[in-house]
Amino acid sequence: MKWIVYGVLTINIAVLAAIVMLPAGYVMERVRASDPQIQYASAYGSVWNGGVSDIRYGIQDVGDAEISSDWLSLLTARLSSQVRLVGSGLNGRATVIVPLGGGVRIERLRVLGSTEDLVNITAEVRNLAGEFTLDLREAVIKNNDCQSAQGTVWTDILTRMERRYGWVGPELAGPVTCENGDLVLMLNGRNAIGEDVSARLVIGLDGMGSFTADVTTTEQETRQVLTLLGFVAQGSNQFRYQHSLSGT
Repeated sequence: MKWIVYGVLTINIAVLAAIVMLPAGYVMERVRASDPQIQYASAYGSVWNGGVSDIRYGIQDVGDAEISSDWLSLLTARLSSQVRLVGSGLNGRATVIVPLGGGVRIERLRVLGSTEDLVNITAEVRNLAGEFTLDLREAVIKNNDCQSAQGTVWTDILTRMERRYGWVGPELAGPVTCENGDLVLMLNGRNAIGEDVSARLVIGLDGMGSFTADVTTTEQETRQVLTLLGFVAQGSNQFRYQHSLSGT
């Protein structure tokens, strides 16, 4: 009986070794199958130790990535890989899990960057060079939909407006979730003089979505600034800004 056990173990080890030595493009093709907006120029090395160059998400340049995989994860019918962004304005890392049954699970994702690197927002906002941080404890993508997400987002972009507009907004922070297949970011904050700001960004895996921001203020100077920025009065103290994301 021992030779049967040893034979089975040998076959399993050989199969795992063969999978581990698959090209890094295997991981990317499985990821792209779940989200066609993900594109890349080339992949090199294996899923054990490789990389991907010139990654894009829709029209957004992401940069290059280094990939290293845990071959033992294959024993649980999934491939778990550590991904680190390098060589771009965006810096980040995440664990990408590709179940053999399809879909993608992202865990412990952290991305840091500047609005200067985001092409799918208006030039006025992009040029403020605000910093942002996106932390996702987990997200599940399947059938081109965001099925679930848990995380937080933070930005200081409104604090950068004093030099150009003479107004200091608050830092914004809030939760990240999924709704109806879209990724939803909620941000809220209050500045030093008690003005409240809330924002909601809804973005689909096709890159299309919407951005809405509301400001509550009684300050005449702030109202003038908000009008210059394209906010529309919704009442005596309420102002709203809306912008559509065009995707690709």
